[in-house]
Parts: sequence; structure tokens; C-alpha cells
Amino acid sequence: MKSYIINLDRSPARMQRMADRLSSIGADFERVPAVDGRLLSDAEISTFTGPSLGRQR
Repeated sequence: MKSYIINLDRSPARMQRMADRLSSIGADFERVPAVDGRLLSDAEISTFTGPSLGRQR
């Protein structure tokens, strides 16, 4: 069974730890780059969630 690891580009150490663990048990996996929500504008977020109500950064 193939596994998918969702990982932020800014977290290469976390990706390496997961890759090491999965490889050690022979698990097949694929990395899927995560979207960093901290980099999204309010307009981009509202595209998926609707209008924001007092969203704070």
C-alpha cells in the first residue's frame, strides 16, 4: 500500500525523519507538498472558506 506524506517545503528535517522511518519498514511513499497557510492572503483563504470574520495574523 502506498502512503502519502504531506510536508511543508520549509520542514525538510521533518520530511527526512518520516522518510527514514518509512524506508526502514519498506513502506512505499510519495511526498505531497503542503500549502503554507501563513503565506496565503485573506483573499486566497476566502476562496476556500468564505468571508473572514476578524481574521488575525
